[in-house]
Amino acid sequence: MREKLKDCDAVVVGNNTFETAKTPLMKRNTIVFTSSAKDVEERHPHVWFINPSEIDIVEFCREHNFETVALLGGARTYGYFAGRNLIDDWYITIEPFLFGEGVPLTTGLEYELRRFKLVEIKQLNDAGAVLLHYQK
Repeated sequence: MREKLKDCDAVVVGNNTFETAKTPLMKRNTIVFTSSAKDVEERHPHVWFINPSEIDIVEFCREHNFETVALLGGARTYGYFAGRNLIDDWYITIEPFLFGEGVPLTTGLEYELRRFKLVEIKQLNDAGAVLLHYQK
């Protein structure tokens, strides 16, 4: 993930994800999706809090010359981008752990079938973690 992020102009996260990983996210161009912002608020240098119901994220990225943007979570943020057909590549890491419950990959997505093609499977470690890369 860190290698892929080096090629990105910005990252987009939800507010909960930002709070969880604030320190590393403050070091890069970060767009935080939150309904608590009126529209766009630059609360820290290179960290914008955006209300996605008020701001066109595609236009915001164009205005800031962000051509390659990574989505780092959470489920509502993924749902927002997937629901608007704004995802070109999915990188999904599978870890060999089982647990009882979890968070869905997306929420708030009005379902419309979108097909992606598997283009790469990469084993990440000896424990069996794999990275799946899908493209639109």
